[in-house]
Amino acid sequence: MVVFIFKANSSRADRAAHAAALLERLQVVQLLMRLSRDLRILSVKQFSEIVGMTDSLGRQASGWIKASATLLAESK
Repeated sequence: MVVFIFKANSSRADRAAHAAALLERLQVVQLLMRLSRDLRILSVKQFSEIVGMTDSLGRQASGWIKASATLLAESK
């Protein structure tokens, strides 16, 4: 995921595509963390901390996608 963050942050032309890939990977991580919580591998505290981090990353990636769409619309 760090690679997708780097790519999205450094490439304006492909930012939306990299951010979308980041969101896809993020959903997989969230699923794995939910499973880990259900299996009691993670404590409630650990799970809540991870949820906060993944939500923050998801909001940032969604913002990049939205900003890219706005820039694309303005350039037409």
